[in-house]
Amino acid sequence: MDLQKFCSKNALKHHWALAPFNQGDRTYATDGHVLVSVPRREDVADDKIVRPDMIKEFAKFAPSEWFAVPAVELETCKHCKGKVVDYPCHECGGSGHPKLESFYHVYLDVECASCDGEGEVSVCPYCNMTGFDAPDLVPIGAALFKANLLNLIKDLPGIEISPTGPETPAYLRFNGGEGYIMPAKDIS
Repeated sequence: MDLQKFCSKNALKHHWALAPFNQGDRTYATDGHVLVSVPRREDVADDKIVRPDMIKEFAKFAPSEWFAVPAVELETCKHCKGKVVDYPCHECGGSGHPKLESFYHVYLDVECASCDGEGEVSVCPYCNMTGFDAPDLVPIGAALFKANLLNLIKDLPGIEISPTGPETPAYLRFNGGEGYIMPAKDIS
């Protein structure tokens, strides 16, 4: 099983989770939204960063009813166009200088604060680095989930999900492992 796909791709936000890591008798991979845990793998480095035991942190959220992970419909992310890393900045269109104007003036040569004038941003915050937008939130039990995150876990063998509440981590179980996925908040 390729655990790297569950790891963070954002070195600024989750630098500690860029690769799978061993902790005790478990191997973990997480991107901050999805966490998977499998029995310890010797091909993975031991955890060198002090952090809490991942599964124990979530143990207070007990699973109840189990659901199959539904098939989801995805669209290529409209912000990064599926490229995910080093894509043209959404604010300045890749020029490094956004078009700023008021009723009285046009402001030239203002450096874009989103990309620091580079014209590219390093990671896409809109699609959680998946390359896909989820046009709708997917209801499962008492919670809503982003379709791009459900798509990420759908190929885990025998995957099932047990929501623990609308804003608490949902438990995952699959052949050979377990984990958690964070629900989304409905802001409509």
